[in-house]
Amino acid sequence: GTLLSSHTLPTLIGGDFNASPDELVDSGFPVKLKMRLLEPEEHTHYPAGVNATAAPSTLDFFLASSGLARGVRRLQVSHDFGIGPHRPTVLEFSRSWPSSKR
Repeated sequence: GTLLSSHTLPTLIGGDFNASPDELVDSGFPVKLKMRLLEPEEHTHYPAGVNATAAPSTLDFFLASSGLARGVRRLQVSHDFGIGPHRPTVLEFSRSWPSSKR
């Protein structure tokens, strides 16, 4: 976290955070990194097997530096394929987006 918050390069982190977006924000992690949280409007995790009765949740999302976040054209969940109970989250940038600042 210290390394990422101390440089000015555009930064994008995406993955399965094993926490909800709200939990990550409450932890202060995005603020410490000076990044914006980008979450899809749909759930990304649909429990299966012994956890099949649990409610769907959002565990897969992105953190982006403000310059990159401004260039986001679309953020969506792909239902075409998935890995286990997860659905891939797709981030698309605008072709015309300038990246002059972090």
